[in-house]
Amino acid sequence: MVKIYYTYFDDKLTEKDFEFYKSVLPKSMQETIAKYHRWEDAQMSVFGKLLLIKALQDFKSKSDLEDILYSPYMRPCLCEQLDFNISHSNNYIVCVISNQGRVGIDIEKCKIINFEDYHSCMNSKEWRDIEMSENPITSFFEYWTKKEAVMKGSGEGFGIDLNSICLDNEGAWLDDEYWFLRRVDIQKTFITHLATEYQLVEEPQIESLNLKDFQNICIHYLKKSQKLFGYVF
Repeated sequence: MVKIYYTYFDDKLTEKDFEFYKSVLPKSMQETIAKYHRWEDAQMSVFGKLLLIKALQDFKSKSDLEDILYSPYMRPCLCEQLDFNISHSNNYIVCVISNQGRVGIDIEKCKIINFEDYHSCMNSKEWRDIEMSENPITSFFEYWTKKEAVMKGSGEGFGIDLNSICLDNEGAWLDDEYWFLRRVDIQKTFITHLATEYQLVEEPQIESLNLKDFQNICIHYLKKSQKLFGYVF
């Protein structure tokens, strides 16, 4: 089973609400978030972790955020047979979870960029397709999110040359591994792709969460850990 959770925000949280949502995270994560200079980055990080908490709750996982381990390439993972991946762009955050194998996801807002800055990321055929398309920006991000999803799913991160990911109609080859790709419709001005190391037999479930959902997730989590003190809603 594969499920995708997403959320977005338009405004900055009040300090009280931000501290409440952050309070369910492990101290190490809270300390990392405190180092962000932009409130948008801090808020995206908190929301991404809350999406993961919701995913672990839904999959009846015995793990929580304290149990996250990191591969040699610093890819977060769990010991149990669950894999997850988080991505964000602008004010949208997505989290995918699977109990069948490795997954990767990437979301990007379509925006004007300088193609020269990304010349080494695509091969000559891909650049030709991008430049000849009706909407080169959209075409670029179609390719980009596919490659990023595969890169994130593999766990090798930025050590991978994106140009080494060979795309075809259904997926992509990375070295001797084949990844299946699927476009996910989250928001019309964003492009999202999901990569799985196995072929999906059904569409992934998609769930949108809002602030009220996050409040319930936090209350449930804090009650379970007996840490809910002094919060009034």
